[in-house]
Amino acid sequence: MNRLPILLTLAILTACASPRPAPPAEVQPTVEPLPPEIKPLTQEQEEEIGQ
Repeated sequence: MNRLPILLTLAILTACASPRPAPPAEVQPTVEPLPPEIKPLTQEQEEEIGQ
């Protein structure tokens, strides 16, 4: 009997079931405040964009 298909299936299922580690903190992007000349959208502008 050829065991290759069984081993491949087991390897794929094991890889899919294993939890992935969280990325390190230094890789995550930092949120910088907006410059004063850029104003956030008002509620009305957000509703217009959403339509």
